[in-house]
Amino acid sequence: MTSSDSSTSVRVVSPSESGESSHSGPGVSSSGASSGPPSPVDARVQRDLEVMMSHHDLDSAVTEGSLAAIRARYSIPAEYGLYVPEPGQRPYSLDVPGMCISVDALEAGLRFPLHPLIEECLKRWRISPSQVAPNSWRYLVVFLGECRGAGIIPTRDLFMACFRLCKSRGGYYLTARVDFRVSEAPSSNKGWKSRYLYVSGLGWGFGFSWSAHPIRNAPPYLSEEEAVLVGRLKGILSSSCAIKEMTELWLVEAGLSPASKDRMDFGDLRGMPRVAGGWAPPSRPSAREASSSPAREAPRASAKRPAPPPTERAGATGKPVKRVKVLSRKHKSPVGEGGSRPRSKGKEPAASPARPQAPAESEEGAASPVHERLRSMKDLLRTKVYKGD
Repeated sequence: MTSSDSSTSVRVVSPSESGESSHSGPGVSSSGASSGPPSPVDARVQRDLEVMMSHHDLDSAVTEGSLAAIRARYSIPAEYGLYVPEPGQRPYSLDVPGMCISVDALEAGLRFPLHPLIEECLKRWRISPSQVAPNSWRYLVVFLGECRGAGIIPTRDLFMACFRLCKSRGGYYLTARVDFRVSEAPSSNKGWKSRYLYVSGLGWGFGFSWSAHPIRNAPPYLSEEEAVLVGRLKGILSSSCAIKEMTELWLVEAGLSPASKDRMDFGDLRGMPRVAGGWAPPSRPSAREASSSPAREAPRASAKRPAPPPTERAGATGKPVKRVKVLSRKHKSPVGEGGSRPRSKGKEPAASPARPQAPAESEEGAASPVHERLRSMKDLLRTKVYKGD
């Protein structure tokens, strides 16, 4: 890790500071935190913080030329300034123009302006946004979107009843509680620590200073009504398609993105995940219509054909065995079968293209009037199985 300078400040938080954060700005330094020697707990927290900072002691891969593309891709309003870190600046530095955030957090769904619940959580957790892993933003964003779709007012207690905050050597992350599971989230975001930039705004409801305090993950106390809502949310979140595939359209419909629907090309966004609460990914009615339309047109096509003789009409209302018997005679010998198929007598090659239409008159009504020519009984039986499906 680089040597400490005036641009870097750390914050040692003792376990007794488990309530609301009391700092009003990002510049809380450990140099004047205590007049006496540090306690063993504070010393351990200081060591944990130094290890955590060492994992982020990386130059940013974001360039000045990429800022315009980042603003456009993630719909960042013009009132928010974007800045590339200067040489020597790190995510934990304090002499910076704004909040430090990873591009991977934007990819996970974080948008500006920040939702009030996001600011409330950061203030209560007493950590900087740059300390949070990208997948954790995904969980928080999906929670907010699914609450909107289900008509539930999102609160911190409801969120923390579904997820818990954990500390690792490199930062903080959110994970689902033991009684339910959220799947399909990306397993890792390799290289995210080096893809950071600074975002300046009109004001933030949380501080930027880093901390490495212990985490208390006791579930919040819930009323009976809140417990019912948590049960609903766990069912929604465990199957949310937005966990795996976050799109700008989903964020717009969830009210989490400032992008305008009028400027979006919805033709390129078909099939994208939608917010829950009665909404589902778009189905494919054209495929169903394609499979069902031949059955509706089959009676009209067969009505134009000449009426079969009485013996054939009787066979058409019988068992499928009769139909197989009649078609098998085509392959045995056309001689002597003129009574049942007068059109094919002596003219087998000319009548062959019309033969596959015979199954269309069956009682299932699922046969298609257009097929390629059947050349063997094996092909015929295979086609019959497909039509049964």
